[in-house]
Amino acid sequence: MDKLKPVTEEEVKFIINEWGRLQDLQFGLSAFLPIIAGEGFYMQFGEKRWEGYPDFEEHQITKRKFFDEVHDCYDSRIEVG
Repeated sequence: MDKLKPVTEEEVKFIINEWGRLQDLQFGLSAFLPIIAGEGFYMQFGEKRWEGYPDFEEHQITKRKFFDEVHDCYDSRIEVG
């Protein structure tokens, strides 16, 4: 099995911006597949943790009630390696 290459700084910036854009438009799991890990994907906010695709889709459905949510990224600190 080939080892995966780390993402570049440019790729990270694209992923961050695309993540916010897709969240603002309230897309479901399928729109995020090109930018999230196929294995080991999780999100965590405080004590709440979502693991894998089923949990992520549940998160997307649940948050649809927050229709006016906007995701703006003003500052990122990226360490390549």
